Amino acid sequence: MSESDTRPQDGASGSIDILSSLLRSTILRKSTAKGPPTTPPPTASRKPQSNAPEPLDTPHHDSVDQSSIDPVLEELKGIIEKELGRSIVQLPEDSKFASSLYHRLASASEIKVFRVLEETEVYNTECKRWNLPRESTSPKPFLEAAIYEPLANMIKAILSRFQTGANARKREVVDTHLMNMYHKEAVATNTFSRPDISIKAKGPSFQLPHREPPSGVGVGFSNMATCFEIKVQSQSWAPMKVLLQVAVYARQIFIQQPNRQFVRVLLLTEETFRLFHFDRSGVQYTQDMNIHEETDTFIRLVLGLSSCEESDLGLDKSIQWKRKKGLKVSGFLKTRNGDSIKTYQLANIEPIFSHFNLCGRSGTCWSVLDLATGKKYVVKDTWELEGRVSEIVHMKELKGAAGVVQMVSYEEKRNETKCLRDLEHIASGLSPGEFHNRILMRVVLDSHGRSIKEFNSPAQLLGALSDAISGLEQISEHSIIHRGVTAHSILLGQADADVGYRGLIFDFEMSVVMDAQRPILTEFANLKSGCQMYDSAMILLAATSRAPYSIGHSYLDDLEAFAYVYAHIIYEYDRDGTRYGVDTAIRKWELESGYDAGMFKEGFLARRDFMRDENLRDRWPRACRELLIQLCAMLEPLHKKKIHICHQKPGSKSRTNQVQRLMKQKDQHYQSIKKLFDDAIVALAREEEEILQSLLSSSSDGSQYQRRSSPAIFPLPWAWPPNNRGIPALIQSQQSKRPSEDFFEPDAKRQYLGVPFRRDNEPSPEPTTPTVGGIPPQEDFFTRVLGLPEPPAEILGLPEPPEEDHI
Repeated sequence: MSESDTRPQDGASGSIDILSSLLRSTILRKSTAKGPPTTPPPTASRKPQSNAPEPLDTPHHDSVDQSSIDPVLEELKGIIEKELGRSIVQLPEDSKFASSLYHRLASASEIKVFRVLEETEVYNTECKRWNLPRESTSPKPFLEAAIYEPLANMIKAILSRFQTGANARKREVVDTHLMNMYHKEAVATNTFSRPDISIKAKGPSFQLPHREPPSGVGVGFSNMATCFEIKVQSQSWAPMKVLLQVAVYARQIFIQQPNRQFVRVLLLTEETFRLFHFDRSGVQYTQDMNIHEETDTFIRLVLGLSSCEESDLGLDKSIQWKRKKGLKVSGFLKTRNGDSIKTYQLANIEPIFSHFNLCGRSGTCWSVLDLATGKKYVVKDTWELEGRVSEIVHMKELKGAAGVVQMVSYEEKRNETKCLRDLEHIASGLSPGEFHNRILMRVVLDSHGRSIKEFNSPAQLLGALSDAISGLEQISEHSIIHRGVTAHSILLGQADADVGYRGLIFDFEMSVVMDAQRPILTEFANLKSGCQMYDSAMILLAATSRAPYSIGHSYLDDLEAFAYVYAHIIYEYDRDGTRYGVDTAIRKWELESGYDAGMFKEGFLARRDFMRDENLRDRWPRACRELLIQLCAMLEPLHKKKIHICHQKPGSKSRTNQVQRLMKQKDQHYQSIKKLFDDAIVALAREEEEILQSLLSSSSDGSQYQRRSSPAIFPLPWAWPPNNRGIPALIQSQQSKRPSEDFFEPDAKRQYLGVPFRRDNEPSPEPTTPTVGGIPPQEDFFTRVLGLPEPPAEILGLPEPPEEDHI
C-alpha cells in the first residue's frame, strides 16, 4: 500500500496521539470520580469546509476540542474512541484467534483432569457447567456483585492447578471492583479507575504502584498481568461501551509498564466471555463465546493472560529491571549491534520520553549507559507504519550531518502487530474495521538525551536552536521534510560542543522525501502529521474555509514550528530554566480544535508587542524578546503567501508558479532565520557586557569586581530584572510561586534564596546555606557563592541598615 492511500493516522505525535498532545499542557482538573464530568466535554469544531478535496498521505481523525489535560473517565473514553477511530476490528464468529492461543500452557488431557478434580469446587462435570449463578434459577434478577466472588474463585482454581512451585507465588487473583487504581498522565492527576478482577504480578517488569490504593493490597496498573471486566448477561450493555472501558485499563497498563507490546483483557459474564486484544495498531475483539461450552479455550486464556512467562503477556524481555522491596532500582537494555548483542545499563529507571497514546507510533526513549566507556546514549523504540520509509533510512542518509543526532546502531523488524493477531482474517480482509501493520524498530542514538527544555542560560538556548535549524537545513538538502519538529525532537549538545553541534534535531518518524513522486504542488497538507502544539498555522487550517486547497507540508512549516518551540519555551520558562505556568494564549495551541488553534497562531504571528509583555520583560533579556518579534515578522508574510496560494485551485498555472517561486527561496529563508539567531546571540553577549560594565562603574571600588575564571554570570542577581527593582523584588517573586510547581535554579540563586528548587524527577536538595526567613546572609552569598565582595547597599536596592546603639 502506498503512502498516499487512505489509512489510519500515523500519529505518535499526530492526531492519533491526541492523548499525548492533550496531556502535556498545564491545566489541571482534579477528579476522583468514576462517573461522567459535571460539564459535558466539548466537541471538536472545524469550520464549514468548502469543496476541498480529502487530504491525502497519512489519514487523520478529527481534532479534539479539549478543555483539560486531566480528563475524567467518561471524557477520557471519548478521547480514546476518537483515537482508535476506524482501527477497531471485530472478529467474525468463525475466527480461531482465541482458540489458537496458549496451547502449551494446558493440554486437552490436563484440562480434562482439572474438570474432574475441581468438580466439587468450581465445575460441575455432570451438567458440564461452571458453578456460577444462573439467572433462570434465581428468584429475582441479580447484579454484578453476585458473580464477583464465584468468578474470582474460578480463576483462582485455574491458576492454583496449573501454576505450581515458584510460579504459584508470582500471580495473585484480587477482587478490585472497589479499589481505586490511580492513573499516570503527563502531569499529576487524581484520576483512577476500578477493574473488577485483577491479576497481581511479581517479576522483573513489575513494581508496586506509584500511589498505594487505600486498601493497602498493593496492586495497580504497574504490577497487573491482566484484568477482567464483569457484566451480567441479561443487563443491557453495548460492546463499544465495554470496549472503551477496558481500553482505559489497557492504556494505563501500556503507560505504567513501558515495555509492553500488547495488552489482552477478558470480558466475563455468567454465561459468556470475550477477548479484547490491544496493540499499537488498535484493537481487535472476538464475538461472545460460551464460557461453559468453550471450556478449553477459556482456561487457556486465563492461564495465558496470567502467565509467569512475561513474553506471553506482551512484555519486551530485552528491557528488564532489578527490584528491591517491590520497586525497580536498576535495569538493563539489550539490543543487537550487527551480529552481536550489546547490553546497556539503564541510566533512568523510567523512559526519558514516551507518548501516552494507546495506539500509533508510540515512541519511547530510554537513556542508557555503556559501562565499558561510560558514555550515555539514547535508545528509541518506535512502531512504524508498514510501507512508510523508515526513520532508519533517513538517518543513514544523514550520517555525518552537523546539527543532526547520529545513529550508532539499529534493529529492524523487532516485532510486527500482524504477528500478534488473527493472521487468517487479516489476510482475507473479512474483519470489519481497518488494520494496518506496524513494525517495531529500535535505534541507538549518539546523544545524552537532554531536551532543549533543559537549557540553563539564554545563550545555550539560542545556540542550540540555531544549530538545530542548521541541521534542519542539512535535512532539506537531502529533499527530506521533517514534519515533526517539537520541543522533544530538539536535543542539547554536549556541554563543550562546538558551534554546529550545540543543538541536535532527531525524530524522523514522520519525515518524507519530496521528489517527483511526491511534489508539494500536487499534495494537500497533512492535517496531523506532527504535533498540534507546534504545527504551522496553515497545516491546522488545511481543508477549511481559511485554506480550502492547502499545499503540502514544506520546509516553511518546519521553520514555523521552530518559532513555536521557541515561543513555548520562553513563555513557560525564565532565562535560567525556572518553570512557570504556560501562558493562556500558548496553551490554546494545544487544547483548542485544529481550526481554532490555527487561527490563534495566525494572530500570534501578527503580534509585535512582546517587548511590553510583563512576563517576558521580567524573565528574559531584551535580545531574546526582540528575537521573537523578528521571527514573527519574518514568518507572518510567508504564512500569508501560503494562505493566498491555498485559495487557488490545484492545477492552475498561477498556483503552480507561486509555489515554485516560494520554494526557490529556500536558501534565502534559511539564511535569514539563522542570521536572526546569530544576531540575537551577539546582542545577548553585548547586553551581558553592558550590565557588567554598569555594575563595575557604579561600584565605589570597581577594581574589586574582577571577572571570574568561570563563565560570566549573566545577568548578576542584583542587576536583574532590568527595571532595577533589585533583590527584594526577585525574592518576592520567587516566594510567591506556587509550591506545587516544579522549579529549577542555578546553585548560586538556589543557595541565595534558600529554596530547594528542582527539575522533573530530580530529588529536591536541602538548602545548604543557613537562612533567616529564607534569605542567607548577604556577605556569605557574595563572597562564598559568587566570589565577589559585598556590593554597596545602593547597588542592591536595599535600605541602609540602622546604626547600632552602643551601651
